[in-house]
Amino acid sequence: MGSLLDMFIEEGLEKGLQQGLQQGLQQGAVKAAKELLLDAIEVKFGYVPQEILKLIEKIQDVNILKKLHKKTIIASSIEDIEKSIEEVAE
Repeated sequence: MGSLLDMFIEEGLEKGLQQGLQQGLQQGAVKAAKELLLDAIEVKFGYVPQEILKLIEKIQDVNILKKLHKKTIIASSIEDIEKSIEEVAE
């Protein structure tokens, strides 16, 4: 009986570790994407408005952050970026 219980415990621990690792990797990817986006805005426009910073902090989807990064590269004004961020942050 003990070995069956041990097997279930081990399987549960492995699943938990795997889920934790996945979640950690996802959080790391989101953080990196946010940093790249903020850097791009700062390089292009010289500053990052507080409102844009707050909106970006709410976004947890790496794909959205990547799209916003690309839009930042081609944007002609900080207002264009703010509008794009507001559209996806809602």
